[in-house]
Amino acid sequence: MSRSPSPRRIGITTTPSSSLVRSLGGEVRVLEYLPDRSATAIIGRMRSLP
Repeated sequence: MSRSPSPRRIGITTTPSSSLVRSLGGEVRVLEYLPDRSATAIIGRMRSLP
């Protein structure tokens, strides 16, 4: 079974907008995946609220 690389081994240039973020003085960090914590999942749960 193959493990995904740790965030320290992933280069910040692997994200499409990392150069833009850095040029504006921001910082890019790649975090590990957390099930059910994606923006899509959170928005989906919000939409299902009464």
